[in-house]
Amino acid sequence: VLPLLVPRMKDQSVLACVSGIFCASGALGLYLCPSIPWFWVAIAGMGNGMAFILCLTFISLRTKSETEAADLSGMVHCVGSLGGAAGPFLFGFMFDKLASWDIPLILLFIAALGQAWFGLRSGLNKLIK
Repeated sequence: VLPLLVPRMKDQSVLACVSGIFCASGALGLYLCPSIPWFWVAIAGMGNGMAFILCLTFISLRTKSETEAADLSGMVHCVGSLGGAAGPFLFGFMFDKLASWDIPLILLFIAALGQAWFGLRSGLNKLIK
């Protein structure tokens, strides 16, 4: 449903911010109340799913031409894949060294707050040049 609604919306800032808030809530919930991990993972998963759909949709909504879309897509996929590949390794490394998920979860929470903040900016109805 979301991919059909997003292009029809004038401004996607709220959706982008909400996706970051869902991700932050999942990380904070796992840190503060780890007894119900299935709930917090479901919340974070909804935020990540929303963010993924928005990310792919923004590529076409924020560019004027196919060439610009291809350039932006190449950059986004390169940076996203690097983060997606490095994140689990780094968090696993931190867990091995610290024997705790506290620091990785706090870092994930901070990153998700950044995602929400950048979502407010990227959701504005503006083209990337």
